[in-house]
Amino acid sequence: MFSFKDIEVRFAGVRILDKVSGSVEPGKRVGLVGPNGAGKSTLLRVITGLESVEGGRLRRPRDYRIGYLPQGGVEGGPATCLEEALGACGDLTDIGDQLRRVSEQLSDLGPGEPVPHQLLSRYGDLEHQFAHRGGYAGESAVLKVLGGLGIGRAHWEKPTANLSGGLRMRLALTKLILVDHDLLLLDEPTNHLDVAAIEWLETYLASSPAAQIIVSHDRRFLDRLVSEIWDLEGGKLTVYRTDYSRYLEERDLRREQQRKRREMLLEKRAKLQDFIDRNRVRKDRARQVQGRIKALKKLEEIPLPPEIAQSRFRLIEAPPGDRIVAKMEGVGKAFGENRVFEGLDLAIERGDRMAVIGANGTGKSTLLRILTGREEATEGHVWTSRRNVVRSYSQDEAESLRGSRTVLEEIERAAPVEVVPQARSLLARFLFRGDDVFKPVDALSGGERSRLALAKLMVEPVNFLILDEPTNHLDQDGQAVLTEALEAYTGTLAFVSHDREFIDRLARGILVLGEGRPRLVLGNYTDYRARLDRAAEARAPQPTPLPSVTRPSAIPCKRTPGIAAKRQKELKDLEVKIITLEARLQALEAILSSPKVFQSGGLSKEIVDEGRTIRAQLPELYARWEELATDA
Repeated sequence: MFSFKDIEVRFAGVRILDKVSGSVEPGKRVGLVGPNGAGKSTLLRVITGLESVEGGRLRRPRDYRIGYLPQGGVEGGPATCLEEALGACGDLTDIGDQLRRVSEQLSDLGPGEPVPHQLLSRYGDLEHQFAHRGGYAGESAVLKVLGGLGIGRAHWEKPTANLSGGLRMRLALTKLILVDHDLLLLDEPTNHLDVAAIEWLETYLASSPAAQIIVSHDRRFLDRLVSEIWDLEGGKLTVYRTDYSRYLEERDLRREQQRKRREMLLEKRAKLQDFIDRNRVRKDRARQVQGRIKALKKLEEIPLPPEIAQSRFRLIEAPPGDRIVAKMEGVGKAFGENRVFEGLDLAIERGDRMAVIGANGTGKSTLLRILTGREEATEGHVWTSRRNVVRSYSQDEAESLRGSRTVLEEIERAAPVEVVPQARSLLARFLFRGDDVFKPVDALSGGERSRLALAKLMVEPVNFLILDEPTNHLDQDGQAVLTEALEAYTGTLAFVSHDREFIDRLARGILVLGEGRPRLVLGNYTDYRARLDRAAEARAPQPTPLPSVTRPSAIPCKRTPGIAAKRQKELKDLEVKIITLEARLQALEAILSSPKVFQSGGLSKEIVDEGRTIRAQLPELYARWEELATDA
C-alpha cells in the first residue's frame, strides 16, 4: 500500500497543501477533485517525487512502480511515433529488431537452399526470448492501444517532434499504460481524446490491476471508474468513500451541516458578547462576565464553507430569427488531398440543439467554422439566415482576445447596462476572483482567455450559439454554471464536446462525422450509444474460429530410448524440417508486417500463398512426430 501523511507545500508563502494525508490500496481507483488552482497537480507531483515538500512523509513498498501523466509539456524528438510506443516495451524492442533481421535473412534463402545451422539456431534463441517475454503480445498491444487512443496509422511513421501537442499527449498516455505499474497518476487524461477514445480508455483502465489516482473534470469518466473521491480545497484533503455523483450529494450535505453549525456558533458568540458588553461595568456581574469571556475564547472557529447554490445566470437572448436558421446541401470540405467530410445535407431549425461528434480529424471544428462563416466549404451550398444573431466560442477566438483593458473592463464593455452590477459575480464563476479581475487581457494565459471568452458569451445577445469544446478549461463549478445557463437558453445551439454528460444534458440531436456520410441522429448521446450497441448486436456474426496449427509442446526433445535407429533418424530429420518450416513461417509473417510489402499486391499474395502451404503441411508433420516420439 502507498501512503502519505501530513504533507505540506508552500508556493511564494502561500500554503497549497496543509498537512494532507491519504493512502491507496492495491487496485484502488481514486478521483482527485477540487477547484482549479487547489493543488491537485502539485499533489500528484509530490507523490512522484518531482515536487519537494516542507513537511510530512511518503511511504511506498520497495520496487513500487509509479507511472505519471502530466497535463502538458510532453516534448517531441526525432524518433517516430511507433518507435516511441514500442520503446515502452524496453529491451523487447531490441530483441524484436534482431529477430526481424534474422527473419529477413531466412526469407532471402531460395527454394530448396539449405538453412545455415548457425542462422537457424540464432533465430530459435531470439524467437524463444521474444515469445517467452510476451513480445508478440506486446507488439499487438502497442498497435491496439495506439488505435484505441485515436493515433491513426498515418501518424505512426512521423517524428514525434512533428506531432501536435494533443497527439504527443496521447502518445505519452499510450506509453504509460503499456508498462506495468503499481500506481498510475493521470492528470486530465481525457483532455485530448474524442468520445470513442475516452470510452476505450475507460474500458482499459477498468480492467487494469494498477491502483489509479485520476484528476478529471469529466463526471461520467469518474463515475465509471472510481470508488473513492479525494476533495482538495483550501489546502485540505477530504476523503469520500463513494463514486463521484454520490460524492457531490454528500459534499453538499456536509457543507450545509457546516453552515448550520457555523450559524449556531455565531449566534452563541453574539449572545456571549452581548452579555459581556452589557455587564462589563457592573461589579456585581464581574464573575459572570469573566466566565463569559473565557467561554468566548474557548469557542472553536468554523470557517464558512464554499457556496453550495451557485448564482444562476441566463444568457441574454436576442429576438427569435427565421424558422430555418441554417441549411447545407451537399457540403464537403477538403484540405488539399485530405477530404475530411463530404455529402453533408443538413437543416438547422430555430430552437434546435445539435452536438457534433466524431473522431479527431473528422472535421468537427471545421464544420462549426463553416457555420459561423469563418471557413468556406470546398463544395456544396451553405445558407444562413440574416436574422441570426450569432455568437461563437473556440480556442482560436479566445486567443484573439487582446488589449490593455482589464478582465472586468472587458466584461463591462460587452454587457448591457442592467447586467454590469453582476459582472464580478459572473467572473467569479469563471474563476476570476479577487484581484484577478484587474489583470490586463494581454497578461492572461490561454486557459484564462478561454474562460473570459465564455464569460463574455453570457452577457452578449444571441439567438444562434456555436461552441467548440467550451468545457475544456472549466472546473466543475464553472461547468455547472455554463450547463445551467445553456439548459435555460431557448435559442439555437450547435456545439462540439467530448464530455458525454454535457452532451446528454443539452443535445436533442447528434451529428456524426467520420463514419461514412455525415448523418443526424435524434436524441442525446446515451440514445445514440444505445442505437450503436443494438446495431452491433444485430449484425454480429457467430464466432468462427480461424484455422490454427497446434504445435506439440516438446519440439525439439531428447532422444526417446527404445526407438529403432531408423525411426530415430526419421525423428531427427522431421524435427529439422519442422523447425525450418516454422522459421520460414515466422519470416513470412515478419515480411508481411512491412508496409512496402503490404502495398505490393502481387508480392504479398505470393507470401500469403506460401504461408498457407506451410500451415497445411505442419499438422501432418506434427502428427507424424508425435507418433514417432511416443511409439516405444
